[in-house]
Amino acid sequence: MEPQDLDPGVRREPSREEILLAMSTYGGSFVRQLVVLYRLGDADNQRILWSAFTKYFQEYTELARRR
Repeated sequence: MEPQDLDPGVRREPSREEILLAMSTYGGSFVRQLVVLYRLGDADNQRILWSAFTKYFQEYTELARRR
């Protein structure tokens, strides 16, 4: 059991997979394609995508936090 499971007041950061799931579930066609590219990319290309499209990743990080 994780500490955040014991204390509902502890805010947990979403995992990358939770963020990508929020993007593929709630995003438009462009954001969903970012998820596809991110999953296909190696670590270097994933960093490039995350840096280039930080706005989208941050937006869906917030959405994943609320879920």
